[in-house]
Amino acid sequence: MEDSQLQELRAALLDGLREHLDPGEGERAFERHQLLAIRFHRVAQLNQPWEKKYEGRGWIRFFTEHFPRGDGHAELLWTDWRVTLLKDDSTGPGVSVTHGQPDAHWQISHPSGRLIIDLESMWDDYEASIAHESPTVRATLHCETERCAAGSRGAGPSSSGRP
Repeated sequence: MEDSQLQELRAALLDGLREHLDPGEGERAFERHQLLAIRFHRVAQLNQPWEKKYEGRGWIRFFTEHFPRGDGHAELLWTDWRVTLLKDDSTGPGVSVTHGQPDAHWQISHPSGRLIIDLESMWDDYEASIAHESPTVRATLHCETERCAAGSRGAGPSSSGRP
């Protein structure tokens, strides 16, 4: 795997992600949260060494290995940010989204107990997470480049189920 291919992948994962948003553009910011969740999902899938299922486990693995703030909220981000943003067009009960409020990012709101995700701050976190060197991503890109046989990335985790 060439470093240029890895750099091209990183560029593709960042392309068109950021845009300037004014304070009154909440609906547009919500759509950008959805796009960001999609991008996190894509890179999490590239990072998992097994076939493209067990997506929740792959998400948690990615956050454990590469997310700058660690994996403390990985499962919550899967269930109440990624899944609900994309399937229900809303956030789940444990997450609130905002934009232009970096001081609120990763704070727990009171009294609701919701984790607050600020869009622009999460963009920064995402960029830092894909900057990490990942042998699994390298192997995946090599496999896709060489058109590996189905299943050659390995079996999924030993236990089934979703986080």
